[in-house]
Amino acid sequence: MNFRKHSGRPRAWIVTAIVACALASPGWSDTVSGDISLDDAIAVVRQQIDGKVLRATTRSTDGRTVHEIRVLTDEGLVKTLTIDAQSGRVQ
Repeated sequence: MNFRKHSGRPRAWIVTAIVACALASPGWSDTVSGDISLDDAIAVVRQQIDGKVLRATTRSTDGRTVHEIRVLTDEGLVKTLTIDAQSGRVQ
């Protein structure tokens, strides 16, 4: 993993680990609303893809809240990832 100065990557890694542990722990939905914030979703995407976040929005699809994050990759490709706000699953 490349930790560039001021890139935000160490923080993104920490947020990703916290979200993953919280979702995996029993009783998560009993103690917390279960919703992953847009900021947390952006951190997860930044951990997975090197590039610049172009747009991040939250919307409702089929009764579920999802975060859509559009990224311009370092290779010049535009990718849109959808993250379920309750489960954290990247689609």
